[in-house]
Amino acid sequence: AAVYREAVLPLFGESEQPVRHMLEQNPLLERVEGAHFERLLFYIFLADMDRAAEQNKRIVDLGAGLSAFGPLQQALGGRVAIVDNFGGGGGVSEETFEAARQILKRFGDRLGLEVVEQDILQTPLPFPDASVDIATSFHCFEHFHNSPKFLMEEIVRILRSGGKFVIATPNAVNLRKRISVVLGRSNLVTLEEWYQEGIPFRGHVREPVIADLVRISEWNGLTVECVVGANFLGRDSPYLLSLPWPLRPLAMFVMENLLPRCPSLCSDIHLVASKPAAT
Repeated sequence: AAVYREAVLPLFGESEQPVRHMLEQNPLLERVEGAHFERLLFYIFLADMDRAAEQNKRIVDLGAGLSAFGPLQQALGGRVAIVDNFGGGGGVSEETFEAARQILKRFGDRLGLEVVEQDILQTPLPFPDASVDIATSFHCFEHFHNSPKFLMEEIVRILRSGGKFVIATPNAVNLRKRISVVLGRSNLVTLEEWYQEGIPFRGHVREPVIADLVRISEWNGLTVECVVGANFLGRDSPYLLSLPWPLRPLAMFVMENLLPRCPSLCSDIHLVASKPAAT
């Protein structure tokens, strides 16, 4: 944690403040305080280990919803496009649809982001070949009802040689879920969420494991640079909050200090891959 905080925080300077202020005026946006802001810093670190945003590079965030990742990257000097159908999830719902539209308009008008509304699984991405430096997707793939094969082909098409693909998803087999399965419980979303949410279902359809992310990258000719585990989801888990007090600090210590050494046991899995130079 100290590594990415030290790497990312100096990038902001004063540029964080106007973005944070604008985000705080919009209650539909993901929280930008505390643990969630730390999570955003972590994503920025993964995407910008070489400080790409400072070099005016092109960043495309896929399945972005109303995430603050894009606005923060724009504030750091990136040229950011966010792509989503904005039909649900990521802060958008039927009840918040109109308010979400106003937020997206501010993203474009006040922050300069390019907002692209489309189905990312079936429609070609509106970017030229080899024009994008970083393509990201955070907690999106697990919601897909259909194969991301076409999307992955599009990601490879738009990435320049040496460009990065950064993905984060929940881990289908984290430590807590492994224990739950042994006890006879499902590692899928709760029955209540699946049964009550309606059509189309917007919850988690297929959570991957690390090997899935690696194979998908390799199938598309990408070179895996690193796999990283974290426990941002685990820290917000109702299972953690239900633990008796003496066990809760111990569980937090394990999540913060021990589990990241074994990414396959963490609640959040992340992969960074790059597009090789053409031969």
